[in-house]
Amino acid sequence: MKKKKLLLFDLDGTLVRTGGAGVRAISKAFKIHYDLDEPLEGVTVAGNTDPRIYREVLGYRKSGLSPSRKEEVIFFESYFEFLKEEIEKSPGYRVLPGILQILTLASTSCNFVVGLGTGNLEKGARIKLGRGGLNPYFSFGGFASDSPDRVELLKKGISRAKALSQTKIESENIFIIGDTPRDIEVAKILGTQAIAVATGGYDMDKLKPCLADYLVETLEDIDAFFEFVEMD
Repeated sequence: MKKKKLLLFDLDGTLVRTGGAGVRAISKAFKIHYDLDEPLEGVTVAGNTDPRIYREVLGYRKSGLSPSRKEEVIFFESYFEFLKEEIEKSPGYRVLPGILQILTLASTSCNFVVGLGTGNLEKGARIKLGRGGLNPYFSFGGFASDSPDRVELLKKGISRAKALSQTKIESENIFIIGDTPRDIEVAKILGTQAIAVATGGYDMDKLKPCLADYLVETLEDIDAFFEFVEMD
């Protein structure tokens, strides 16, 4: 019997490009709640998590401010509303090459378990995936709603995968798929395999030194992708 393989996909820059919808939405929320213009200036967004972005912006731009948990929840509810609007009207929104084919094949195979591993809060992730029709492929995941720490949220995603599939999934059969050096770093910390794709903010030259197990420009070559993940 073949061992189960777990594919955990990052979202932004890996599954979809939103055409800047997320940045516009969170910038509007910062303007309304904290009167901040260009709030993300000086803050690394790629590979980060929503709660950490929020706290880093306030630490950088509003030094000494310690918002309560309630204030954070209210902030993100505003963000979600803006995100719905921005995603719906974004002319740059697109599902990235090869993604639909990979998800369709993997989700219909008994050999694979497919989930999310994203720094988005779950509600925001679902909004971003909705326009592209991708939510049905992801019944579970690890989200920033679970932890602001990327390692911990991916651990949660792995734990959910094992519970749902009711089987032990070995580390060598877990593939973390993302578009940033942080995705590769986390995969190495967890002892899993790292698949890096240069469809986000990092090109091949920037990703090569991170030593992913599999590195490609795009995921368009479906046969090559499955040849790699199905190797035993």
